[in-house]
Amino acid sequence: MRLYRDPESPGRLDFDRDLYRRIAQDLRARRLVHEHIVPIRSGYAWPVKAGSVARIVTIEGPQVCDLNIWNLNNPRERFWAARTRQLQGAHVTTFDRLWSCLPYLRPMVTITNDTLPTQPTASGGRCHDLLGSRCDPYLYKLLDDRDYNVTCHNNLSRAIAQFHLTELDVHDVLNIHPLGVEVYELDATLLKGWKAPEPVRIKSVYGTDKG
Repeated sequence: MRLYRDPESPGRLDFDRDLYRRIAQDLRARRLVHEHIVPIRSGYAWPVKAGSVARIVTIEGPQVCDLNIWNLNNPRERFWAARTRQLQGAHVTTFDRLWSCLPYLRPMVTITNDTLPTQPTASGGRCHDLLGSRCDPYLYKLLDDRDYNVTCHNNLSRAIAQFHLTELDVHDVLNIHPLGVEVYELDATLLKGWKAPEPVRIKSVYGTDKG
């Protein structure tokens, strides 16, 4: 269900899909600058420059991970799963966008390609969902009185410590299905016409503007 956007009439949310299609298809105009395999039951955080491509790949069998996103220069701006679900739907795929929190509300990521099936399985399962949150040690303690520190919340918290972030910065997630990381820089000619999305600008959150 899409509550805030009609995909047949995108209006002000429309963007140049041909540009992103070219980015996905022209593999010669990209250069691998980073790769990493994330071990099972662990977390990993890595920087991606604006105008680059981050690729998540399946390494060994079916896998899933919880994805968080921050603005490297301003971590108060971070991925907003609930608003993304309202704008894009419960499951995301090619040409869907991952939106940031208030007061920014701009696409942090545009998905250029998705090779996994988008049709539901016989049991109704689908990939890349925005339906649930991460597992966390507090819930284990609350429900079972059990101490367990290899939850998704723990793994994310440990992974972002190198960027001087804490568990207070961990937020609701996108569940994606692979677990190897690749980052590519793109040739400048491929990015012709592209610019980083700007935050939404309003006069005042209180409805008045004293100037």
